[in-house]
Amino acid sequence: MALSDQQRQVIARQWLDAAHSGDLQALEKLMSGAVIDHSGLIDAYGGGARGCMGLIGELRNSLPNYNGAVQSVEVDGERVTIRHRGTADAPNRAGALAPASGWTSR
Repeated sequence: MALSDQQRQVIARQWLDAAHSGDLQALEKLMSGAVIDHSGLIDAYGGGARGCMGLIGELRNSLPNYNGAVQSVEVDGERVTIRHRGTADAPNRAGALAPASGWTSR
């Protein structure tokens, strides 16, 4: 049975909520092993669902106070695009780069 656009939007929002909270069990339930990340970022972590969870885990460890909010969820067939914004304090190691990069460290 094919999912409706509304069902795909709900799943996408659940996925992002799980990613933001670091709930790897929820992510595992929501993702196919063949998940595709068009940015290519998860490839460094082995690709697929495992790579996605590896990337999310590293991001959560690097930016533990990350706070994100969904701007929009768009569905086009099987492709779901999530636009979101997030904020976090810069990691301490980035403090030395602050003048050149615009990062500030609290």
